[in-house]
Amino acid sequence: GYGLGGCNACGADGELRELVRDSLEANTESPESWIAAAVYWSARGHVTKALGYADKALRLDDLKKTAHLTRGHLCLRLRRPEDAVVSFRRAVGLIDGPSSLDKSKKKIKSSTSNAPGGSMIGTHALVTPRAGLVASYLLQRRRKEALASAKEALACAPRSANAHALMGDAYLARGTMNAQVAVGVRTTADTKSRAEKAKKHFKTALQIDPGNARFALALSEACRLCGEADAAAACLRELLEGHAGGSNETNVRVACHCALGAVLASQRMLADAAGEYQKASGLDPDNDGARRGIARVERLMKGQDPDATEPDEDGDDDEDEDGEDEDGDEEFE
Repeated sequence: GYGLGGCNACGADGELRELVRDSLEANTESPESWIAAAVYWSARGHVTKALGYADKALRLDDLKKTAHLTRGHLCLRLRRPEDAVVSFRRAVGLIDGPSSLDKSKKKIKSSTSNAPGGSMIGTHALVTPRAGLVASYLLQRRRKEALASAKEALACAPRSANAHALMGDAYLARGTMNAQVAVGVRTTADTKSRAEKAKKHFKTALQIDPGNARFALALSEACRLCGEADAAAACLRELLEGHAGGSNETNVRVACHCALGAVLASQRMLADAAGEYQKASGLDPDNDGARRGIARVERLMKGQDPDATEPDEDGDDDEDEDGEDEDGDEEFE
């Protein structure tokens, strides 16, 4: 057996376990089977364990693009950006092949000429590993390399909303701080210049993919850093109105309230800012961005340094490092 559990395997999770087990029993020499196992354990929060299965897939077939992408994303979750760069670079080379950039440009030009937004199959494959590179470099605060990777993605897919968003991310260095916790950023001339460039790309991304919550949140951040607080607030309120639905949109609403709190705090509208963070906390009591936002606003109200560092109260990473998970399920053998 593969240690897939017995009575614990029920519901949708149990069905997925059955599929992975059947795949492994059918062919243990198939890299796809081990990639499926990696995805399964990653979804359960056992990232180190998942990485081991991705490595097994690559030992079987080092030319498997999906395995390199899976490994890169797992390394990002484990805060191992240097290893992630290796995996994403390998994936880029396998996807693009020799003389990659010239070939990619020709491929995109022909495959997206009749597709609104350039969303034909092929564009996503070209952008995805480069998005991983941007994230990996930003985690290392290597902004120059992140921007180069984003420009490469845009050159390959000039009509891709995600490629334009990557340019915005790189200009704002959004992998090192996100909209929920970037309240304490002091705007400098350099920050404002980069924010102006980022704003253009996020606007283009939204024109290609209207209603995309990630792009709208990023645009609001860029507007705030440009000193356009009213525009940032308007963008966030419009996004909140468009995501007033069910529980599946809670994360978007939490992020919007946190970002709006940051905007209002920058305008010294502290009571309103605290209200937004409290709304976010009401939706998600464990949200770290809301907690930090409330603490910062409270310091501002007391006339204290709002950017004073807080002790790190976070635990280790998001997984159990033992061979068994919290349900007593053994790992695949």
